[in-house]
Amino acid sequence: MAKEFKNSRDVAFYIKSKLTKKGNTTYFMTKKLDKECLDEEPQGFEVFEKPDSRTIFIRRRKPNKFGLKGVNTIKKELEKNKNVADFRIDVNGDEVKVYTTDIEASRESIFDGGLSQLLNSKDKLDFFKKRFQRYEERMRIKLMEKKEEKEYLVYRYCYRGSVDDWIIIDAGEDLIEMAKNLQLIGTEEYFERYRLR
Repeated sequence: MAKEFKNSRDVAFYIKSKLTKKGNTTYFMTKKLDKECLDEEPQGFEVFEKPDSRTIFIRRRKPNKFGLKGVNTIKKELEKNKNVADFRIDVNGDEVKVYTTDIEASRESIFDGGLSQLLNSKDKLDFFKKRFQRYEERMRIKLMEKKEEKEYLVYRYCYRGSVDDWIIIDAGEDLIEMAKNLQLIGTEEYFERYRLR
């Protein structure tokens, strides 16, 4: 029986495989259930939902180079940020992508307007917020390793038309110190920080 994967909007997806022109096997997600859908994830792959687009895709699994302690350090700094209403993180090998929803976006959402008056339960309101809340990728932390040395690079997105790309705002060997940059999310300083490298 084909394995089903549901995104946060309760849309079901399935895994299919196909051969490339070179004869290699590639995998993709589909909403169409048929006999060609796989009954399990291929070994070495994982199904992932992108928080900003809610798109589900399949990718090669990469070992978490930050470890549980490193991931918890990042989560703790995000929890301290009063401008962040909610967050999601994607740990993929040597990189962590941080997606957030800010407080202002939450206040202005339809869930705090007329719809919230129609709902008779806080649980229902929370469900709708989680299901339809919009996330944006705000920062990335990348681990660079050379022999015995480690360095963490912190990136933010540059919204200037001439750049429109991820730029480095900080770098260092201490993840605890680098994670403190997450306090910039939702502040004016976020847009002012950059580092020449």
